[in-house]
Formats: sequence, C-alpha cells, structure tokens
Amino acid sequence: MVILNVLRCPAVFSHTRLIGHAHPSLWVLVESLKMDEAGVAMDLLKVARGEPPAKRVKRSMEQHQCRLQQLCADRCDDKKSLQEVLRALGHCVRVHI
Repeated sequence: MVILNVLRCPAVFSHTRLIGHAHPSLWVLVESLKMDEAGVAMDLLKVARGEPPAKRVKRSMEQHQCRLQQLCADRCDDKKSLQEVLRALGHCVRVHI
C-alpha cells in the first residue's frame, strides 16, 4: 500500500513529464535531475539579480488576449456596436468543464 502512494506522488508524475519516459534508466533519470537542478539554480540567480523568471505563456492565450483587447478598443472608438461586440465575445468565450 505504501508503494502505491509513493507512485501517485505528484513529484513522480512531474519527472515523468520532464523525462518523457514512464520507466527511464538510471542514467536518464540522473541527467534529468541535473538539468532540473540547473534550471532551478538559474531561476534563483535571476531572482537574486532582480529579474524574476519569465512565465511561459501559450501563444493561443496571447492571441486570445489580443482579440479581447482589440474588441474593447473597437467598442471604445465606436467602430463596432454593442451588438457586434457581444456577438464577437460569444465566439471568444472559452468554456472549461
């Protein structure tokens, strides 16, 4: 029972995604841990220098934000009516279930 709880640990799954293998060899695991540690060290160095590490943002999220800002700008400049903006917002809405 204890082994099953360890295997369900989020750290195990995060390293599986990082490594790309469900059952890596010992050397692949060691190299992956070294790369992970180097990345963390670089992030700590950036924070110490006063530049926080950049968050990864998906391109689709950036495009979505640009569309929404453009709709707001078009409405403020009276380029689009309220009905047109609401219709466009209806196409931009993302439903997460």
